[in-house]
Amino acid sequence: MKKYIIILFVFLATKTYAQDPYKDSATGKYYFARETETGMERVNNLLYDEISYFYTKYAVGKLNGKWYVIDQKFKHVRGPFDYADRESFDNNGVATIKSNGNWNVLSYKNKLKFKHSVPDSMFFYSPSDMSYFYQYKGKTYYAQTRKKKWKELRCYTDSTAPGEEPYRTYELEQYLIFNNNLAPVKKEKYGYINPKGQTVFPYIYDYADNFNSSNTALVKKDNLYGYLDSSMKLFIPFMFEDAKPFIGSVAAVQRDNWCGLINMQRKMVAPFDYSALNCIDNDGILYNAKKGSKYGIIDSNNHMVIPFDYEGDFVYINNNCFIAKQDGYFGLINIIQRKMTAFNFIGYSLKLKSKNLIIFKAKENIQNSYNIYNTFGDKRNDQGYQYIDHYEGDRCKVQRNKKWGFIDASGYEVIPCEYDEVSYFINGKSQVKKDGKKFYIDKTGQKVKK
Repeated sequence: MKKYIIILFVFLATKTYAQDPYKDSATGKYYFARETETGMERVNNLLYDEISYFYTKYAVGKLNGKWYVIDQKFKHVRGPFDYADRESFDNNGVATIKSNGNWNVLSYKNKLKFKHSVPDSMFFYSPSDMSYFYQYKGKTYYAQTRKKKWKELRCYTDSTAPGEEPYRTYELEQYLIFNNNLAPVKKEKYGYINPKGQTVFPYIYDYADNFNSSNTALVKKDNLYGYLDSSMKLFIPFMFEDAKPFIGSVAAVQRDNWCGLINMQRKMVAPFDYSALNCIDNDGILYNAKKGSKYGIIDSNNHMVIPFDYEGDFVYINNNCFIAKQDGYFGLINIIQRKMTAFNFIGYSLKLKSKNLIIFKAKENIQNSYNIYNTFGDKRNDQGYQYIDHYEGDRCKVQRNKKWGFIDASGYEVIPCEYDEVSYFINGKSQVKKDGKKFYIDKTGQKVKK
């Protein structure tokens, strides 16, 4: 257990960066700053139109209409670009950029994913296999980032129910995920096709899943589940009542109504001791587990991470933070620090835009209905909001005493709750109503023309 905590602590330490975007009240532009014992300390001199957080070792910023990639020494290491996603280098670890009319993708290491930039539109398609698509002169092309080559998508297969029209090429983008150059389709039974639409494995399964990052696929036949390897061989036979895909090196399976973990050598990693078992992170490390009527968290080696003292599944926020339920109320729990908030919230709402924010609705007898915390358990304010909307960009509508205002992506109130009506920002402007008059404000709350 101690070893696990130390490893996790190192992981978190390497992934967390202290400098955050802050707004200059005089100009409405942004700069980087970090929190010190004496307050916020500015760490660079430039004022940007827009800047992102340091999701990885890099951030992006817009300066004089152009976008740049910024390292932690605040140097512009790539750019200028005509476009960059302000939420670049997020959990997917990539950033879509546009320069001179062409598109490409930057990795979290600030390296171009593709050897050649491509024209027209490009969009991220499949998180499981990191596929991208773009359209040019009426044709659709796709590529997987590890291969860095574009292929024309020619797939005119009938993967619909009998009597329905087959998917056209552009429609397939919504339904097929190619990994290992294979995608599952259904013709009464399930089989696999290649990107040209050719059947490469017959339609014999009751269910067939996509090949994932472990190069395995979950399949079902005669009401039992098994697993295919990358050569389409059944390396784990049909023997489970229920099963989940391999994530990392293990998979959750069920026999005789009991759940456990197996590895790719068919050896039990966690015995069939659990009445429920579900992976809750993207790396296959942490699992919601149920024993009796209580829930805890185990890791992929069957080590207990959080004891079985809680009610219901944990809600995964990151490897450090979870929402848990105890004695009928919700709270935040941290693997290292244990309880980060009191368990006195009747509900919660996840607002995970730009910063990891969690908005709790408190017990009904507490005057301030909503409380905003970050995933370190730090309370952002005591504003006493009666309503908090969802984020659109980096602003979120909030209500206090029947008046409306806005909080920013860090959960701080940046436009006071003094308006009878507000709308979300379009092109940097929000229409508001105050004292019976309607007008427009910018993201700093300053009155502007329509």
